[in-house]
Amino acid sequence: RSVWNFLVNMLSGIAAYSHQPKKPSLRRAVEEKGMLFVA
Repeated sequence: RSVWNFLVNMLSGIAAYSHQPKKPSLRRAVEEKGMLFVA
């Protein structure tokens, strides 16, 4: 496992994420967790 392998994997992951039509939201996940603790 080399640094180049890490960089290629990171760039391909970013490219795949940017092409997703509906991107997951971190803020929504945090709000849902907060609602679970309140309930």
